[in-house]
Amino acid sequence: MPDLWPADLGDFKLMPPVSILREQADWLSKKTKGRLEGKVISGRDSLSFIHRFLVVAPALDNYSYELFHVLHSIDYYPLQISTGPTGYYKECKDEQQFLAAMKEFLANDKTKKVVSAILAQIDEEQPQEEMPA
Repeated sequence: MPDLWPADLGDFKLMPPVSILREQADWLSKKTKGRLEGKVISGRDSLSFIHRFLVVAPALDNYSYELFHVLHSIDYYPLQISTGPTGYYKECKDEQQFLAAMKEFLANDKTKKVVSAILAQIDEEQPQEEMPA
């Protein structure tokens, strides 16, 4: 029996959305000098994939906050970005729209407020150095 599979099998050129999310998780850690960490937790069923983007505060006993989640089929696009707390929802038909939507969401005032609040809580929890007498 001859091989009937095409020679270009597996030559899919798009970056998976989960890879984009993991890169942004790494950027969060770098931008906050490790005070916060981004974490992506993925799940799936027979029809779709879901990726939850968490903000984790190691100094607060690994407190985590789900900032948003992304839902897509095996084809990646279209995909949906949504979150309950900020009321953000966007459907993206391709990678360029996804990147633009991520940039918009991460710069959103409500997103920045959540990150700032977690950072402030870390600062409050850290033991204050005593002033010399």
